[in-house]
Amino acid sequence: MGSWDGFRPTNWFAPRPIPSVLYLTRKYFGNKLAILDLLIKVPSSIIPIQYKRSPTVLLLVSILSIFVSPLMILQGARSWKQASKMIYEGAKIEVLTDNK
Repeated sequence: MGSWDGFRPTNWFAPRPIPSVLYLTRKYFGNKLAILDLLIKVPSSIIPIQYKRSPTVLLLVSILSIFVSPLMILQGARSWKQASKMIYEGAKIEVLTDNK
């Protein structure tokens, strides 16, 4: 089972974001935009959702993310590797076409 949010893994050592989210981002938007997406969304994913609108908490998270960044980089690398494997394997669901 996964998490309730694609950027919130079930534990601290699981890939962040969930590899299927990164797979879809890379497949449809490319690697460059996937990296930008990670840089924007992953640091804010370490705080609970109810505090995301608080400017004070966002400032605290930006400072905290500097200290937690090695762990986030490791999580992102694990997710990137698994997403690369998924891209290499190709789509597992057949394309539905309307042959009339």
